[in-house]
Amino acid sequence: MNKQTVLVIDDDVNTRECLSILLEGDGFEVTGCENGVVALELIKENCFDTIIIDYHMPQIKGDEVVKRLRVQCSQAYIIGISVEDKRRVFMDAGANTFVAKSDIIHALASLIKNKKGL
Repeated sequence: MNKQTVLVIDDDVNTRECLSILLEGDGFEVTGCENGVVALELIKENCFDTIIIDYHMPQIKGDEVVKRLRVQCSQAYIIGISVEDKRRVFMDAGANTFVAKSDIIHALASLIKNKKGL
């Protein structure tokens, strides 16, 4: 059985590493990158099952990246994350759901496994 693939896009290395460790412990194959530019390059090579993306990043904001990801990887389950409430912004851009960073540890594995919004 193939592992589900997850791309974690966040400019904060600690967030990327923490999410990667947690998700790998739940059996997911995780790739991390530091910004939307790198993510868009990775998507050209491989479409991920799930994409977790932060809002505030250098060069391109998370919602703009989501719009582009939707075109390149339309079947991906996209989860927007932020310390601020950016639910509407992410949903309008094409994300499947949004999770506040303060709630992410509890919600993430369940969301990916069940592929549904909060």
